[in-house]
Amino acid sequence: MIRTLPEAEVISRWAELYAAGKHKGYAPPKLDQYLGRDTTWVEVEVPHDFYNADWNTDGANLSPAQIKRGEEYAKRGGPYPPGMASYNERSARHRIKKIYVTDGNHRAYAAFLRGSPSTRFYMPQNDWERFRRVIAS
Repeated sequence: MIRTLPEAEVISRWAELYAAGKHKGYAPPKLDQYLGRDTTWVEVEVPHDFYNADWNTDGANLSPAQIKRGEEYAKRGGPYPPGMASYNERSARHRIKKIYVTDGNHRAYAAFLRGSPSTRFYMPQNDWERFRRVIAS
C-alpha cells in the first residue's frame, strides 16, 4: 500500500481524469452517486498478474482506439495517475486472486507496454483488505 486517502479526494480526482480524458467535452459525473461506499481509500501498486483489465484477460479484444490510447500513454513521460479498482465479496467467496479495474485500463496497459512490473490503483480500503486476505490464504 502506498498511502490512504479520504473517499472524497479519490472521487474528485477520478472525476478530473474522467473529464480530461476520453470523455472530454461531456458533463462531468455527479460525484454524489459515487460517494458513501467506503470513507477510506488506498493507493496501491498491483503487479499486472493480479488484476483483470480490458487488455490482460483471457480472450481480451481491445479495439483499435483502446490500443492506440494505450500506446500513446506509454510514450508519455512521468508516472501515470492511478486507475480505479475494486474487489467485491463475491470474488472473495470464489477465491479469485485478481482485482477488477473499473477505470484506467489504458493507463494499466501503457504501464505494461513501458515494461513496468505493476500499476497503481485507488481502491476502497475494505476491498484492498479483502483482496489481501484472499491472496494470503
